[in-house]
Amino acid sequence: MNKENCTKGPIRHHLGRGANPRFHVQTEAGYQIASTPELSRHAQAKEENAMREANAELIAEAFNVLHETGSTPRELEAALADLVATAKKVEGMMDGDRDKQEAWAEELSRLYIALDAAKAALTKHQPATPA
Repeated sequence: MNKENCTKGPIRHHLGRGANPRFHVQTEAGYQIASTPELSRHAQAKEENAMREANAELIAEAFNVLHETGSTPRELEAALADLVATAKKVEGMMDGDRDKQEAWAEELSRLYIALDAAKAALTKHQPATPA
């Protein structure tokens, strides 16, 4: 995936107007990325229409995550899995056994590196807060 070529956010979803309403996913400037099939006017289609809105919201959210963090949701999931695995290793090494101290220190260092990388990814595209 070439993330640099993706549409820049923020992205939003909204219900379009007209005779055949559908949910649209677009930039704030109006550039359309996707839209759902038109909504059904039948009362029994309430669940299907709710699903279409949820899908539009999910697409917008994935774009916004990429725009805000520079990482795709899958990349963030992998980083989180790495953090959890490292934390479990460190926890397992904290049993008081001095022979494991070196391995514990190495895993703790790896955990801090992963935490720093996660923090950097999450703040990469955040606007600076005024001092």
